[in-house]
Amino acid sequence: MLSRARSLLGLASSIAVAACGHDGHPPFASAGVVVGGRARDAGSDANLLHVGPPPLPPDDAPGVCGRTIVPIAAKPVNLYFILDASGSMATPIDSPDTNGGFEISRYDAARSAISDVLLAVGSRVSYGAAVFPGPVSQDSPDVCPPGTEVYSTTKGDPVSDSASGEPGPKLKLLLQILGARAPSGLTPTAASIAAVKSNLVALEGETYAILLTDGAPNCNAQASCSAATCTVNIEASCGEPSYVNCCNPALGLYDDRWCLDADPTVAAVKDLADAGVKTFVIGMPGTATAYTDLLSRVAEAGGTGRPGDAGASSGASAGDAGADDFGYYLAGDASKLSAHLQRIGRSVAIRCDVTLMEAPPSRDLVNVYFDQAVVPFDEKNGWTWTSDTSISVVGASCSQLESGSVRQLQVVAGCPSVTR
Repeated sequence: MLSRARSLLGLASSIAVAACGHDGHPPFASAGVVVGGRARDAGSDANLLHVGPPPLPPDDAPGVCGRTIVPIAAKPVNLYFILDASGSMATPIDSPDTNGGFEISRYDAARSAISDVLLAVGSRVSYGAAVFPGPVSQDSPDVCPPGTEVYSTTKGDPVSDSASGEPGPKLKLLLQILGARAPSGLTPTAASIAAVKSNLVALEGETYAILLTDGAPNCNAQASCSAATCTVNIEASCGEPSYVNCCNPALGLYDDRWCLDADPTVAAVKDLADAGVKTFVIGMPGTATAYTDLLSRVAEAGGTGRPGDAGASSGASAGDAGADDFGYYLAGDASKLSAHLQRIGRSVAIRCDVTLMEAPPSRDLVNVYFDQAVVPFDEKNGWTWTSDTSISVVGASCSQLESGSVRQLQVVAGCPSVTR
C-alpha cells in the first residue's frame, strides 16, 4: 500500500488562561505532563517534558482558582476533491515508495493520496468530493453523464480520532464511498465542474477545488473536431493513420464525444474562480506530453497556475520537491501524487498568523507551544505579537509549522514568556 502521512496536523488550537496563585504565577502540578489539555503522570511520557514554564495544572490542582479556555479564531477552509473516474483511471501507475515498488491503478493512487492529505490536515478543514463521470451502466449507451457529488462537505475528524495515524470515521466513510466506484466511461470535466458549482459557492469560508485527472476533457456532444483535436488521435489509440479523423462519426469508429473539450473546461474553471473558488489541477501520467498546455490553461483559469517551477500562485516554492516545470501539478507516480496533494493541503490549511478570540490579561504572560515544546518569543525565528488579539509565528518556526511536522499549536497564558 502507498505509505501514509504520519505527521498529523490537527492543530486544534486554543489559548488557556490560568488564574494566578499567591506568588503571582499559576500554581503548577509538580509531576505532571499536559497531553490534550490535561496533566498526567510524567513517568508515562517523560520525553514530553520541556525546558521553560511548566505545563498547565489539572483542573483539581491545589490553589487553582479558575481557568478559561478561549479558542483561536480560525477562518473555515474547505477542500473539495473533483476526482476523475473515467476508464483510463484504471491504468496502473508506479508506486516506488513501497518495498520493491509495485503498480496500483491511477484511481486507487488518487484515493490513497486523498487519504494521506486528510490524515495530515483533515482536522483543520471541511472536505467534500465529487466523482466524474456519473455512474456508467453497461446497459446504457451513455458514457458521459456529468459527475455527481458523492460526499457533501463536512468538518473533518478531530485530531484525537486520527492520533494513531489511521483514518477517523468521517475519512473512512469518504474512502469507502470512493472505493465503491470502479473507473469507467469518458471524461466530462466541464459539465461536472458546472454541476457542483452551486454546492461549492454556497460553502462558508475559503473554498478550494482540487481536480485530479489523467487525461483530456471530452464528452461534449455539441463539439466537432479535426484529427488534431480528436483525443483518440492525440493518444494514438484508434489504429488509423494520423491524418484520419477518428472522431468523424461517418467512419463509425468514434464520434464527437471524443473531441477535446478544451475551451468549455477552461471556462467552467474560470467561472468557478470568478465566484471565489480557486481550482488546483493535478495531472497524472498521460497529461505531461499530450495535454500539458491545456491543463496549464485550466490551472491558470482556476487561479492556481504555477509559473515555471516557482509555484508562486499555488503556495509552493521553487525549492519544493517535485515542483515540475508545468503550470499545473504533474504526478508521474503515486508518491509524487501524494506529495503534491499534501503540499496543496498544507498551503491552504496552515497559517502562521494566528488570531485569538480575545486578548489575554497580559502579553508578558503568554507562551506558544508546538505540541509539548515551547516556542520562544523571538521576532526572527519564534513568534511575535501583531496586535492584542493576534500573533505571528515567524522564521524557522513558521517553516516548521508549514512543514506539517507539528500536530498541535497552543497559546497558553499565565507564565512569563520564554525568550531565547
